[in-house]
Amino acid sequence: MAYRLVRRDAVDFINANHLDITRCWASLLSRTTIPIQCSISDDAILSAFKAVDLAVAENGMGSRLAHIRLLSMFESLATIIKRERRGDMLGRRVMSIIYDRYTNAQDKPNRSYITERNRIAKRWRMLAGPSALLLFLYSDTADLVVYVDALPNSYVSLTSPAMTFDGLTTG
Repeated sequence: MAYRLVRRDAVDFINANHLDITRCWASLLSRTTIPIQCSISDDAILSAFKAVDLAVAENGMGSRLAHIRLLSMFESLATIIKRERRGDMLGRRVMSIIYDRYTNAQDKPNRSYITERNRIAKRWRMLAGPSALLLFLYSDTADLVVYVDALPNSYVSLTSPAMTFDGLTTG
């Protein structure tokens, strides 16, 4: 975990907000879980993508969870696609189909938006580690690290004890 990004009041924050956190996560799961028996063309997939986009647009803590759900949805869809295609597809083609479905759920389709959303989601997942709920331990500084555009790995190291961001030391 990137200790320098953890809220100074993490324990108090969790104690004060654990019910809201649980409700938020449960609601997001109920709106974005894709039944494994559905087809890749099922409308439930479009509904799930729209629900995750709404949660991301709200910003705040729910947005962090929504990014984690997006990656889980991608993984579920990859399983569905491979099952439907009898497992004979390469990973790149599977992601292309997933991106096509996600694009279909957009009011203003934009593939670069989806690519960026995927990149951000991977960063949140890295910070979350074994549980998406750990994202609530992080301060707003974590948002700066996650949303910054393509800094070289040598410039920002999320696991280093003294991380710098654009010349500022966090922590």
